[in-house]
Amino acid sequence: MIETTVIMDWLKAHSGLMWILSVISLVVFLGTLAIIPYFIVRIPEDYLIREKIEESGATKKRAIRFLCLILKNLLGVLLVITGFFMFFIPGQGVITMLIGIMLMNFPGKRSLATAIVRQPAIFKSLNWTRSKALRPPLILPPE
Repeated sequence: MIETTVIMDWLKAHSGLMWILSVISLVVFLGTLAIIPYFIVRIPEDYLIREKIEESGATKKRAIRFLCLILKNLLGVLLVITGFFMFFIPGQGVITMLIGIMLMNFPGKRSLATAIVRQPAIFKSLNWTRSKALRPPLILPPE
């Protein structure tokens, strides 16, 4: 069993690191408070029940479309990782991870997103945020 004095000594010896981690935690927390509602209100209310939308690539250049796809997936991965760390630091971890999952492209993402949104607290939180922006609530598919 680690004694409290050992932990306190370590914290004192690494006070600079603790300040850096505290600042990062605060920035991430404030950043997600700003960016997550932005994404939540832009989710189409029928996102979870509609069929996959075919993208019209005729008007877009292939390289630009590919670059956008990579950037969107990288942002999604970043949000999932950030959401995971929010289980240990202040923030909206599950909702941040949900937005990241919705941004990424992988098989079964809609099923995973639906399973997360079906959680009553998550569903209520998402729709509360949407109502504040005068957006209709999300529609869940039948079970």
